Amino acid sequence: MAETFTSATNGPDDDAPFRSRLSFDLDVDICVVGAGLAGLTVALEAARLGASVAVLEGRHIGFQCHVEMTRELVTTWCDMAPDELPVASNGARQSRGDILRDLDARVRALNGIADGIYARWSQGLEK
Repeated sequence: MAETFTSATNGPDDDAPFRSRLSFDLDVDICVVGAGLAGLTVALEAARLGASVAVLEGRHIGFQCHVEMTRELVTTWCDMAPDELPVASNGARQSRGDILRDLDARVRALNGIADGIYARWSQGLEK
């Protein structure tokens, strides 16, 4: 794999680091493809629940996402769209109670991921 492409139509992504093909086997419970906000959140929650997790990303970790989450942002979102939240969580959506459960701990964990993302990103700026 000589080049990393953003899509078939965009052509080479010149600022993306070269990534070799995976050359070894991984034995994990969950493999998350994509390290954007959704992928990192899934990986964090799965690891928090005890699963072994691998995250595969071909371009930039946390690319075009904001992980500077705060309690206020989450509670404001819940207050703005209460009709969109189910009474009980299901496979696709969480209830307000589940969203807010252990929120401070989950926000701290997500902010820790954000610190790592931005530390790695800023290393690229130094080049």
